[in-house]
Amino acid sequence: MQKYNPQKIEKKWQKYWEHKKLFATKNVVARKKNVMLLTEFAYPSGNLHIGHWYAFALPDIKARYLRMKGYNVLYPTGFDAFGLPAENAAIKHDIHPEKWTRQNIAYMTRQLKSMGAMFDWSRKVSTIDPDYYRWTQWMFIKFCQAGLAYRATTKVNWCPKDKTVLANEQVVGGKCDRCQSEVMQKDLAQWMFKITEFKDELIDGLDALDWQESAKLGQKNWVGRSEGAIIKFSIFNFQFSKYIETFTTRSDTVFGVTALVVSPELAQTWVSAGWQAGDHTQDYIKRSLAKRELERQEAKEKTGVDAGIFAANPANNEKIPVWVGDYVLGSYGTGAVMFVPAHDKRDFEFAKKYQLPIKEVIIPKVVDQHDPPRADKKTIERNAIQAIVINSKDKKVLCLKWKKFPWTTFITGGVEEGEDGMLAAKREILEESGYKNVRYIKTLGGPVQSHFYANHKDENRNALFTCLVFELENEDRQEISADEKEKHEPVWLSWQELQKDKNIKCSEYEIWLDRFFNEAHAFESEGVLIHSGKFNGMDSMIAKKKIVEELKLKGMADFKKTYRLRDWILSRQRYWGVPIPMVHCVTCGYQPVNEKELPVELPPLKDFKPTDGGKSPLTKAEKWLKTTCPTCKGAAERETDTMDTFVDSSWYFMRYTDPTNKKIFASKEKIKKWLPVFSYLGGAEHTTMHLLYSRFFTKALKRLGYIDFDEPFLNRRNRGIILGSDNQKMSKSRGNVIDPDSEVKKYGADAVRMYLAFMGPYLQGGSWNPGGITGVYRFLNRVWNFVGRYSPKTKKNIAAAGIINKYIKANDKGIGFDISDLNFNTGVSDLMKLLNELEGHEISKSQYEDFLKLLAPFAPHITEELWRNVLKNKTSIHLQPWPVYNQKLLPSQNVVLVIQINGKMRDKIEVVHGIDQKEVEEMVLRGEKIKPWVAGKEVKKIIFVPDKLINIVL
Repeated sequence: MQKYNPQKIEKKWQKYWEHKKLFATKNVVARKKNVMLLTEFAYPSGNLHIGHWYAFALPDIKARYLRMKGYNVLYPTGFDAFGLPAENAAIKHDIHPEKWTRQNIAYMTRQLKSMGAMFDWSRKVSTIDPDYYRWTQWMFIKFCQAGLAYRATTKVNWCPKDKTVLANEQVVGGKCDRCQSEVMQKDLAQWMFKITEFKDELIDGLDALDWQESAKLGQKNWVGRSEGAIIKFSIFNFQFSKYIETFTTRSDTVFGVTALVVSPELAQTWVSAGWQAGDHTQDYIKRSLAKRELERQEAKEKTGVDAGIFAANPANNEKIPVWVGDYVLGSYGTGAVMFVPAHDKRDFEFAKKYQLPIKEVIIPKVVDQHDPPRADKKTIERNAIQAIVINSKDKKVLCLKWKKFPWTTFITGGVEEGEDGMLAAKREILEESGYKNVRYIKTLGGPVQSHFYANHKDENRNALFTCLVFELENEDRQEISADEKEKHEPVWLSWQELQKDKNIKCSEYEIWLDRFFNEAHAFESEGVLIHSGKFNGMDSMIAKKKIVEELKLKGMADFKKTYRLRDWILSRQRYWGVPIPMVHCVTCGYQPVNEKELPVELPPLKDFKPTDGGKSPLTKAEKWLKTTCPTCKGAAERETDTMDTFVDSSWYFMRYTDPTNKKIFASKEKIKKWLPVFSYLGGAEHTTMHLLYSRFFTKALKRLGYIDFDEPFLNRRNRGIILGSDNQKMSKSRGNVIDPDSEVKKYGADAVRMYLAFMGPYLQGGSWNPGGITGVYRFLNRVWNFVGRYSPKTKKNIAAAGIINKYIKANDKGIGFDISDLNFNTGVSDLMKLLNELEGHEISKSQYEDFLKLLAPFAPHITEELWRNVLKNKTSIHLQPWPVYNQKLLPSQNVVLVIQINGKMRDKIEVVHGIDQKEVEEMVLRGEKIKPWVAGKEVKKIIFVPDKLINIVL
């Protein structure tokens, strides 16, 4: 048999598959369920990198497996071809973006075909083809007519380098996600999609989807639904507004409001209405508004100015000041917030900076996990103290070791009538330890409510604990009473000893520890209300509702939801994009293009470079620009902005179902056959853009009656990232980029596919190891030689049948399960183990066939070659079913056989129970581990004990 030559056989079979249209998918195949396995279509950057292979070649393994399992699998591909990178590259290379893009598509198509993936090229889509973007424009018009697309002047993110608007999702850390330029903010008239129309559905719909929790959480956080309340504060002597409305999710803290802080945007509306704010205030407002929202939001230092206005807290009628603060955003909630420094970190820092009052109204609530309250015992409520006494000599802490219970505690006791916390603490220190002289240092914040069963009193306690810190002044002590001695003894422990002590009997211990060693900070968790009038002692969760209900009766509050999500700004002031199909008429305003005139094609333009003034280059296409109004037939001009490229990719998967339809974007009948998508594999970077926008498009099209489902992707998994051999992200500057074309030239596509599959779990990725692919290449050479020794005369091998069956397995841990669960790495590992076990056997044609079928999804070329030209099958291996698990060959029927050489154990093998001696001899003497021991030596005798051992005597 000839030497394995992957370059020769791979090109041969790729041509054959394409010529025979082996992977062209019919819409209906009898007795087969339709499945679309989707990957994110490629951006035609000009050259496939190893990440593209990871994105497309590995899902192809699953697509092929599903096909063998009896599904009618559609594995489509195409090109997401409009956008800034192509335009910028065209400018750099002094070439038109269309020419640049189409050249790249042609080159990358050849590269994609070199993978040997079962792409259905008959369904290829490209977003730059007028037959495709005609329907993008048609959808825009339909959305416009339904009120889901509109034009408005809004504050936008402007990239000064790319000279275009960016969606909020395209701004990362205040910079353009493409070119990393600092983003500015401008007021511009823009076209927008009303994605906020579906804000609740975009959150609630996630619950039923089989997505990774990280992706679901990313979308939920981006939509940012907050359930809270609007609380109104009356303003004193201020004619420009009667009330300030605040949105809060913590109405339980309203009694702790010590000021109101309004956004610069809200303050500016008052100035515009005639408010005579002081010069300092007006200057502050202007400076704040000059900053980007994101800059204000992320700034470490929050700033503000006293507005000189006062308001009344509706909960207690306290008079509180009104401030203007840059950390409050006009776009969120009402543009005004309750200032509660005791329970909000941001407010706490602001209060410390400007010396504003801090009022605690929520305290922690703890329940003793070791001794929780008992239902059969009475509950005693009391005020209590815990005292931390520090020895100034060695910094140790005074504790009590209890004698009847395995407890270690601080000095603890109740506050008696007529006492305050200080007196109670000093009394308890004296009674329990005998120490007379201690100096008060500080109190560790406010109280903590603690619920526990007091064993020593046989009763439940609901205690309000305050912790005070003292320093021991001297060693003077009085005699401790016999009663106290019987309960416990005082000991001095270091903090390290306390941390190791498993008998710490103090549910509040971690709270006291935090307050002792760290600076004071806001308590932001829920708890129990204090200093809150009739709501004192109420749990936060209950108080939130009760307080709003009471204020609502006074007309001063109501329940409210707010959202972080903003409408999607789709206008782009660049050339290389889909023209927005609207015209502007002086008489009729903006009007949609007549549908019969679609597509509005992008005009050829020599000077397509962006302008500095915020206008699209399409303003230079004078002949194209001039048109007639579709309503009044008067003179009009076309809209010159183009669409965000994410519009193109929001519905491309629908076009795959019916790519040549000229009457509709896809027929409802064909959409029903393939959608929603069975499984979608892609990158985590698209969680809050592409995936969110596709869900919006799907929900909008369902509302308009064009489709029957409202979620596009039933299953979604985000793949991992391929790192360089130095464990760093691949980049030209690091010199760690892997060129897949070069690897294919050296080792073949099958080796590249299998090594990528082998390097780690698909959802985690891994680091490229140059030595790893050579190992896979050696494995494929072994496969070639192993199948190459096939003889038609060989009968079915019972032992081999059991081995192969073990790796097929039924639904649990077999190779098929690994593929289905995207654990391609363990699938490759199992194939290697399988080959190791089979190499010592002479096996039949059907057994070779089962082996090749298991390997086929991973290495489609070599398996096709061996299937057709060695095993002499007439039809493609890729039309064959997955091997069937044989229940009769259960693993329990196998036994482990010891192999000895001259009485010494050299190996063990698993064989089928009852296997005959001749078959064992052939298997052992051909085995890789035994060959070196017998090479060139005469076998004098073979001792065989059935199901136990074989001993070869030399």
